[in-house]
Amino acid sequence: AWHIDLGGRFNHTNETEHGLATDLTGDVPVITSDGTGKQSDNRWAGAFGTTYRLWQDGRDFVTVYANYRDTFKTAVVDFGPEAEFDILKPEDAKSGELGIKGQHLDGHFEWDLSVFRMDFNNLVVAQNVDGLPGLTNAGKEEFKGAETEARWNFGNGFSLVGTFAYHDARFGNYISQEGDAEPVNGKGNLLQLSPQHLGSVGLMYTPPQGFRAYLVANYVGKRWLNKENTALAGDYTTIDAGFGY
Repeated sequence: AWHIDLGGRFNHTNETEHGLATDLTGDVPVITSDGTGKQSDNRWAGAFGTTYRLWQDGRDFVTVYANYRDTFKTAVVDFGPEAEFDILKPEDAKSGELGIKGQHLDGHFEWDLSVFRMDFNNLVVAQNVDGLPGLTNAGKEEFKGAETEARWNFGNGFSLVGTFAYHDARFGNYISQEGDAEPVNGKGNLLQLSPQHLGSVGLMYTPPQGFRAYLVANYVGKRWLNKENTALAGDYTTIDAGFGY
C-alpha cells in the first residue's frame, strides 16, 4: 500500500563561450567587441516521492501522494547572431506537490486533484538587451496552483476527459528595463504569457489497437503580454480533432 521513490544526481558542468563582433561597414573590418566567458558549477539535485493507498476494493481505490524535487540545469544558450560571451547563471528550483486520486465504479470513473508550489531561481527570460533581443536571468520566481482531472470510461475505448488548472506564476524579485525606460522591479507581477486559468474537455476513442480518434476543446485564460502587467490579452478556446490507426 505504501511506495517510496528516492533519486539523487551530482551535477558537474563546465561552460566556455566566446563572442566576436566585427564591423564590416568600412573599408577595413574592425573588431568592435571580443570576449570569452567561463563558468563551472558543482551541485547535488534530487527527488523524493511517496504514495499511500488509503482504500482499495477490486479495481477501485483512493491514493494520496506527495513529492519534492530539487533540480538544477545550466542556462539555455542564445544562438542568435549577437556577439555574446556572458554565460547566464544556471537555473535551479525547489518544488513540492500534494495530491489525492481515485478510481470508482469498477474503473469507470477516475479523478485526480493536486496542489503544488515551486520556488525558481535564475529563470531565463527574453529581454531587450542594448536595443536587441536577448536573454537574461530573471532573479526569483514563485509558482503555485492547483490542478484537477476527471475521466469517465464508457468502455470499448471510449472516454470523456475534463481538466482544469489554476496557475499563479509571479516574479519574486526581478529588475527589468525596456529600452530607455526607467528600471522597474517586477516583484509580485505575473509572468508574461502565463495564463492563470486553463481547462479542457475531450471525447476520446483509444482502443488498444486499430482505429482511434479524438475531439478536444482547450481553454486558455487571460494573460499579460509584458512583465510590467500593463498589456492584457484576452482568453480563447481552440478545438482539436484528429484520427489515426
